[in-house]
Amino acid sequence: MNVLIGAKKFIEGWNSLRVSNIGLLNIGKSEGTQIIQLFGRGVRLHGKHNSLKRSKAMPNESPPENLPILEKLNIFGIEANYMEQFREYLKAEGLSTENTVDIPIPIKIKEGYLKERLLVPCVDESRFKKEQLFELHFDKQINPVEIDLVPRIERIESRVQEGISAQSGSKPRIIDHKYIESLDWSHIYFALLEFKTQKEWSNMIFSKEVLREIVKKDSGAYILRCPPEYIHPNTFENFQRLEGIVISILKKYLQKSYNRCKNRWTKKNMDVMELNDSHGDFEFKTFRITVNQKEIDIVEAINSLKKDGEKLEKLYHGKTNGFVENVYFDKHIYQPLLAKHDENSPKYGISPVGLNDGEKQFMRDLKDYVDNNGSKFRDRKMFVLRNRPKKGIGFFVETVNFYPDFVIWIKTGDKQHIIFADPKGLVRVEKGFDDEKIQLHRHIKDIEKHLAKKLLDKGEKQEISLDSFIISVTPKKDIRSTFRSNELST
Repeated sequence: MNVLIGAKKFIEGWNSLRVSNIGLLNIGKSEGTQIIQLFGRGVRLHGKHNSLKRSKAMPNESPPENLPILEKLNIFGIEANYMEQFREYLKAEGLSTENTVDIPIPIKIKEGYLKERLLVPCVDESRFKKEQLFELHFDKQINPVEIDLVPRIERIESRVQEGISAQSGSKPRIIDHKYIESLDWSHIYFALLEFKTQKEWSNMIFSKEVLREIVKKDSGAYILRCPPEYIHPNTFENFQRLEGIVISILKKYLQKSYNRCKNRWTKKNMDVMELNDSHGDFEFKTFRITVNQKEIDIVEAINSLKKDGEKLEKLYHGKTNGFVENVYFDKHIYQPLLAKHDENSPKYGISPVGLNDGEKQFMRDLKDYVDNNGSKFRDRKMFVLRNRPKKGIGFFVETVNFYPDFVIWIKTGDKQHIIFADPKGLVRVEKGFDDEKIQLHRHIKDIEKHLAKKLLDKGEKQEISLDSFIISVTPKKDIRSTFRSNELST
């Protein structure tokens, strides 16, 4: 149907027709709830894989260039002056109301590098839900979950007062068992069931009794920081607030428990494969640069790359065009490896996200080291790959799913040393060297033994060794209080 002429009934009901263009004739001259409701009549999307998302919300995909036009609702109104006000509302919420231009920059994979039989850890995560039934219980091996409900101003005040280690509001609190028993556990149980469904944890089971017992473990299960009145309810509303706190505690506990279970299963079922162009790190075929079409100089500069093959080749070999930068290193498996020339520029975006400053510096330092130490690589081959979150190579480290930023292979004959490197700011790492991502350097040795046995069982002659490094982009002086200074390298 090309044209639908209707009355106000068009806006009633959740299952009415969706359109891409709406023209308002004798309605919509003033702002009102029905007009706002009318906006909801536009363009209901199934989305790719029934994701219900527009293509812009799926940065790992490469949709046709004109698809966003079909996904956009256009509304035309006569004397609808309130539309300008509505546009201001959107701007205040940080939502763009301007048209943008999407410019694709294709990647080139160095096929010769993929013929080097580079090994990568892998696991078929879809098997986890099919093969591993997980029954929730209290696990003393899991570090307590932390909930901080201290008002922000109070928290800042406690930090600036010298000589006081903690204000009354920041002391860990314990919920009295008599209040725990008085809560609506049916409501809590169904809230956690809904949370489990949202997470698609179909292989997890738990009961109300188990949930209650976990909260009763006090400091063994949680560290709660909040004003004292939060845990001493005396009204119906206060009990509801306490229920919300308990639900928050249990959601975090479920997440940690599930991740821990998946971590144990993953270690037992991890395998090794040769890197190929179907690997998740190559799932995207183009970088997409999104520019507000008002930024004519940026649009023209980037568009010129598409039209001028020579300029594009120069970008592939490390030349910046003033806005988009290729952090060039010939050992990287594909080109370009994009970064914003001005990382914080709001005028344009890169998808997948370009390198940040710490990642750029790491790549430059690595390139400089290789260039200046050629003799060390005379009998060795090096290959580098940026590792994509949720698509590339990930590790479950106790309760955290961790995707290091870079994978580095150093190949000597039949031996492969695989290094996972993650340039990272450490200011907010509160646990110091006990942080789970930092501790991957220990756990990865167990994975190394497991994968070496897998290779042996397959009759492969290749040997494998694994290491993990966190490269701090934070100055040493700023993290002395968190990290024991005698263990900090300069």
